[in-house]
Amino acid sequence: MGPLIPTLQDAVLGELILGELIYDDRLSRWDGPSAALGVPFSLSAHTFADSGAGLQGDEAALEVDRAAFLRLEKGEGELRRQVAEAMTELAEDWRDPDADPLPLTPERVLERVKLESATIAG
Repeated sequence: MGPLIPTLQDAVLGELILGELIYDDRLSRWDGPSAALGVPFSLSAHTFADSGAGLQGDEAALEVDRAAFLRLEKGEGELRRQVAEAMTELAEDWRDPDADPLPLTPERVLERVKLESATIAG
């Protein structure tokens, strides 16, 4: 197991991450901004850092993080659609008809659902 490294650049994640991941020893995770899908969000890629292994020495955890991030990249739109469908009834209950006279539909809710952050635990 290699020592924890303060920053990480990865060939697979690098296409989705703006810059590099920076290790936060206090939280035992890697954080960095990303622009996957043209939508900026923060990425926390957890590893088995509690055992003293960072991404440099923990290829298995890194593979899990890569796979999860790639699944997110491929399925982000479908996940947002599912959330919009599940939340439409509740959102309609909260709607102020004076401020928003049109009933909410899954399509209208989907317009408001945005990916803001992601946590990947490997």
